[in-house]
Amino acid sequence: MKDLKNLQNLDVHQLAARQENLEGQTELGVFTRLMVDALPVSASQVVDWRVSCFQRTPVGERQAQDWLRLSANAVATQTCQSCLEPVDVQLAVDRVFRFVASEEEALRQDEEADEDVLVGAHDFNLFDLIEDELILALPFVARHGGCIDQYAGPDESEEVSEPSRPNPFAALQALKTKH
Repeated sequence: MKDLKNLQNLDVHQLAARQENLEGQTELGVFTRLMVDALPVSASQVVDWRVSCFQRTPVGERQAQDWLRLSANAVATQTCQSCLEPVDVQLAVDRVFRFVASEEEALRQDEEADEDVLVGAHDFNLFDLIEDELILALPFVARHGGCIDQYAGPDESEEVSEPSRPNPFAALQALKTKH
């Protein structure tokens, strides 16, 4: 496991140029912003993460671009919003990021790009990126599979039977066939 201090100060360009891979396990409780929406964790709850750094040269360009692929998995315990009991929520992240030189360039390119565009730095905080992506992976509403919210409408998977109404065009069809 990489030291957490080292994860907060990485040179993305060097990692991508060397095509480095980093991986480790970090205790879930260390991610303080993530834990705001979670119940207290046990020491066995960890985040498994893997990072691959590489460079690609786009067609028609001379300069290689720095890329990072982040994969992370964890199980966070939240409160079920139906029964108010603890529920384990599986968090899975698999994202690709491309790095550019400035914030302005990142904002301009992020609209058009399929991947996320970030500003490359010599002191990039990988720890914060992992935590941000885990927070985004949290469900909007945590709920057990069998729990039904008593205040919600019918589930989309349930068929709602509507009262049968006469077809308004049936009367017109009958008139048409009489003449």
